[in-house]
Amino acid sequence: MLEIQIPKDVSVELSGQVLIVKGPKGSNKRIIPSLMSFSTKGNVISLDVKKNAKVKALALEHTYRSHINNMFKGVTEGFHKDLKLIYSHFPFTLEKKGNDIIIKNFLGEKVPRKAKVYGDVDIKISKSGVTLSSLDIESIGQTYLSLKRATKIKDKDPRVFQDGLY
Repeated sequence: MLEIQIPKDVSVELSGQVLIVKGPKGSNKRIIPSLMSFSTKGNVISLDVKKNAKVKALALEHTYRSHINNMFKGVTEGFHKDLKLIYSHFPFTLEKKGNDIIIKNFLGEKVPRKAKVYGDVDIKISKSGVTLSSLDIESIGQTYLSLKRATKIKDKDPRVFQDGLY
């Protein structure tokens, strides 16, 4: 059984298998697997794996402790990731349209590339880079991965063509 301290400005609510964390910057929620049981007493969350769980389920205990701590950090401080646009051959531009990021003129290509924005990620695009901000670290990671996949260079020498987002 693990016990996790709840920070001062944060409130935790459990409805069914959904854990909702609310803080000064907003709220964050996560679905908890049925192998685990949660309970809150005062400013402590008790996290326990059910008795008939196997070894893999026991490993989830520490994983979900990290997820909950990330949720606490997200609703109190928030997360952000800064990326730089690097190009040596063809200047490319980024543009946000709805739930997608359009990458124009990457390596001189006529057809624009697309990257998906996951979750509630706030994107600020400037001439030299991109800033991803959100309360959920996983949404930032998934959006970053989508951008990296969209700017992957194929059929060219990566030592020469080093364009992309870093």
